[in-house]
Formats: sequence, C-alpha cells, structure tokens
Amino acid sequence: MEKGQQEGISTVDFEDSVNVDIHECRDGSTGQPGAETATPTDTKIERTAKSCPVEGVTVFLDRAEVKRRIDVHLGKGKNEITVTQLPEVMDEDSLRVTCLGEAKIIEVSHKVKQGYHVKKVDPNPEETAAKKKSLEERKEELLKTVELVQSKAELLNKEKLFLASFGNRLGPNDRASEKLVESFDKKSMDSVAAFISFYHTQGQLLCEKLIEARSTIISSNAELEKINKELEDLEKLWGESSTAYYEKEVIILLEAERDTELCLLLSYVVKNASWSPLYDLRAFSEDNSLQLFYFGKIKQSTGEDWNDASISLSTAMPSVGGTPPDLEVLHISTIGHYRKAKRTNMDRYSLTESGLDDNLECSSVQDSFSGLVNDEYVMAPRAAKMRAAPERSYIRTNVKETMTSTSFEIARKSTIKSDDVGHKVSIGVITFKPSFEYEAVPKLVPHAYLTAKVKNNSNYALLAGPAYVFLDNNFLTKSYMDAVSPQEEFEVSLGIDPSVKITYKPVNKFEKKSGLVTKYKQIDFHQEIVIKNTKSSAVKIKITDQLPKSMEEKLKVNLIEPNIPVPKHKNDVILNPSVRLTDKNHVEWKKEISAQKTLEISLKYVVEFPYNVDISLS
Repeated sequence: MEKGQQEGISTVDFEDSVNVDIHECRDGSTGQPGAETATPTDTKIERTAKSCPVEGVTVFLDRAEVKRRIDVHLGKGKNEITVTQLPEVMDEDSLRVTCLGEAKIIEVSHKVKQGYHVKKVDPNPEETAAKKKSLEERKEELLKTVELVQSKAELLNKEKLFLASFGNRLGPNDRASEKLVESFDKKSMDSVAAFISFYHTQGQLLCEKLIEARSTIISSNAELEKINKELEDLEKLWGESSTAYYEKEVIILLEAERDTELCLLLSYVVKNASWSPLYDLRAFSEDNSLQLFYFGKIKQSTGEDWNDASISLSTAMPSVGGTPPDLEVLHISTIGHYRKAKRTNMDRYSLTESGLDDNLECSSVQDSFSGLVNDEYVMAPRAAKMRAAPERSYIRTNVKETMTSTSFEIARKSTIKSDDVGHKVSIGVITFKPSFEYEAVPKLVPHAYLTAKVKNNSNYALLAGPAYVFLDNNFLTKSYMDAVSPQEEFEVSLGIDPSVKITYKPVNKFEKKSGLVTKYKQIDFHQEIVIKNTKSSAVKIKITDQLPKSMEEKLKVNLIEPNIPVPKHKNDVILNPSVRLTDKNHVEWKKEISAQKTLEISLKYVVEFPYNVDISLS
C-alpha cells in the first residue's frame, strides 16, 4: 500500500515534497511553468468554495483553520477537481487535502488570479461637496416655490370659476334675470353697470395672475432640470481608482480505478479571524453559589461566511512560533567619560543597586529587554484567591487539553458571518461553591465590599477577559478577570453590600509634654471603627487601616492597640492571625460578626517627637 493511501483515506500534506509536487502558479497554469497542466486528465470538475459546505472551524486567538467538504463523483481514470473563489487571506502553505474514498491523490497545486475593483474617485472632494450643497439648497428652494405657486394657481382658478358662475346666473336664460329686467329702474341699471365693470376688471386681474403663476412654474421647472443635470455631471467628472484583489484556487488531481462517489476534506488557515473570552459571573446569596457563564466572542473578516459550522475555540497562538527566542549577549560599557570622584579599584568595576553603571541610559537598557515578553501571550496569571469545587456544568462542551494549549468544542453549530462583528457562542456554565468574605477600608470608603473566593476545579482554562458581575440576577458592575488555570484560585469582587454597615468615627487626639532636660511632645491617637451586621447570617470581614510609619529616628510611633502577636523565634510563623501588621504598615483585622450583631474595633497609637518640631502625615 502506497504512502498517502491507507484504508481508503488519502491525505496530502503540502509540506510533504515526496508524495506531491506542490507549486504556486500565478500565470494561470496548474503544473510546471510553461505547461497548461502537469498531467492529462479524463474528467474536470469545478466547484466554488461557497458550494462546499463548512464542516468545521477551529478559531485560534489570531487566525482560524477552515475545513470544507467536497462531495464528487469521479469517473474511471484521472480526474481534476478545481475549487475556486477561496479567500484572499488564505495561507497557501497551510492547505491540506484528505480523500475519503477509493481514489488516489496524485497532485495538489494552487494558483492566484489577480483582478481589480474599479470605483469612481472625486479629484476635488471639498470643492465638489460645496458645489453640490449649493445646488441642492437651490433645488430645495425651487421645489418650495413651485409648490407654493401651484397652490396659488389653484386658488385663482377657483375664484375665476366662482365669478363666472355668478355672472351666468344673470344670463338671458335665467328666470331671475327676467324678473329683474321687468322691474328695472335707473338705480337697478346703475347696479348692473357696476357689476359688469367689476366682473371685467376682476376677471382680467385673475387671468393675469394665472398667466404669471404658469410662467413661474415653467421657469422653475426649467431651472430644476438644469440643476439635476449639473448634479449628474458632477459624478461624470470623477476619475477612476482600481484596487487589486486576488482570487485563489486549488487544483486536486486524483486517479480512480472505477466510477465512484467520494468525499474530499479541504482545510486551510485564514487570517483576520480571532476569538476572545467573555464572562457572566452570577452570585446567589440564598445558597452561597457562584455560576460562571463562559462565552467566546468570535470575529472574522476573511471574506467568507461560516454557515452552520461546528466551531472549536483554541487557546493556541500559531503566530508566536514553536521555539523560544535566542537571548543575545548583554554588553555594558561607559558612555563618553569617566567619573571624577575618587574610587578604589573595586569601586570602578562595581555596579549600582539597579545592576547597571550610573552612566548608562535607562532607555537603552530597557530597549535590550523589549519584545521578549508580551502580556497578551503570557498564560501564567497573577495569583488570585478562591475556594470550593464546581457542582455541575450545564453545557457539555468538550474540552481537549494538549501539552501547550486547550481547545473547546462548541456543542451547537453556529453561523459566523464575515462582518468583523463579535458573534457570541457559549462555551460552558460552571457552578462553584465559593467562600464569601467582606473587605473594608473605612478610612477611604465607609462601606463593606463583598468578595467571592473560588478555586477553579473544572477542566476549563479561563483566559483573561471582561466579566459582567451579577448578584441575585441584579447587575453590579463590569470587571476584568485575570487568566485562571485549572486548580488555580481566583476572587471576584461583588461590590458594596449595604446590609453590612460601617461607621468610621472621627479620630481623637490627646497631646501632652514629657521630659525634664529634653522636651518631648506626645500625641495619643484613638480611632474607633464600628461594624454592624444586619444580615440573618454571620459574616467574615477584613478591615484595614493605616498606622503611621516613621521616616526619622527622632520621630517614634508606638502601637498601643490592638495587641499584635509576635513570633517567639525568628523562623516561627503565626497561622491565620486575627490581626496583623502588613508590609505597608497597615493594621489588618480579620473578624467574624454574628447575625444582627455589632463589632467595635480600636486603633490606638502614640507619636513622640521633639518639642520644637512639627509633624506631617502623608
């Protein structure tokens, strides 16, 4: 059995130069340069990429691999299948063809056809826009004028008809006019004469106005026609601009021993595709649970739609490469001059605390290290803090983990359009049983912040991304979640809980003097913090406040309360102390407050300093 044809499955790898003659043809040929085709064929079949359904898509963080299915009927002998209209952003080196059926792949090649998109371009866009605006404004004025004059003409016609109908009533065939003639006297004759004069004058005036209206309408319409022609001529003056585009094709040459139906799987990698994580974090106070809704937001502008396709999301980064970068030698040297200060021989070759000589420019040193690590590509997250294991996962997303990446197979088929718009797909829902703890810094904000601490006991690698936080289905805030690996702890801030009330009372100061010879001043500081738990269950809370740290020997700060335990020996460690002093000289209490109870804590310290100086807290 030949290599590349095993149990009815034949696979062509473009990197395998032994099995297949692979070459790129940009001159329209599919075989060796100067030949129309590398091998004579009996049957030729042509398919567009759109007519070949998408079997599946693996979306990476910066690209995607598309797999299309080609169902064909092959005749006995050699068959040439051409797949046209493949996306321009396709990586030709990534092409793979797998044959499912009784046929042998002889050769696979690809070619690129160049075309041009032609569009009109305005050489003077600002001048054209100003002229177009002026013409359109004049056109609008003329349309309003025509409409107004037409309304006036209609009114004049009505007046003319009314005057004519009134005159006809006094005509010779009217019975009323006969009675009027029989009773005519001199006064009646004067009235008739006056009406005839009015009829003649008003009729002539109405006719003149109608003629004027018709003339205005005709001239306005003529000007409108002229403006419309000028607007059309504006685009005729535009030039043409052409943009090159490339249409890619794949030619597959197969040989069949008899007429047969078979399926080809064509896969290739495309750029302009990516996915990013998105989370909904929903905490429920009733049963102290936390649900994490894991979504993937897919964007692609590859030029082809992925209709009804099986989607897989991968955390792999193909663009980063598979081998670590080489670290060059880091040289150090003086710049321009030597220091004038006296030094010993040892000092001349020593480095400063930063590891570099003071004469070196920091920017030069930083440039030597730039580009070695990119936060976007580093998967090791910052340590977070969490507990508890997931109860269940509602969506059965298949998680596959390799030595270097994780992939999520989306349970339902999806359609992802080539519109560069985010399409949201569900990866899974994980339920945790976290531990809840409150944190407060009452000196800055007199409120208690609820925090959920969780351990990721699922198989899901949680990438860094935005998270929308809900408490009892009420939206709290938009946050950002750091990357979390399986079995790693993390924490989620759930915002302020008004049911835990905190009062930070004003500080009390007591000043006194001491010393017989050397006068010293002492100030006693007394700070009280009151925490009230109005919930129906006990709460754990961490409160942090500041203890001043002296920067001078003559300024002393002595902590009176609370009493912080000190290890008896240097290497001893006190586990889970209820109160401790942090590296920033902060006093940190960890307390548990029963339901409907109030806790008062005090911070007392004494500051001692010479009588003739003042102190400043910053």
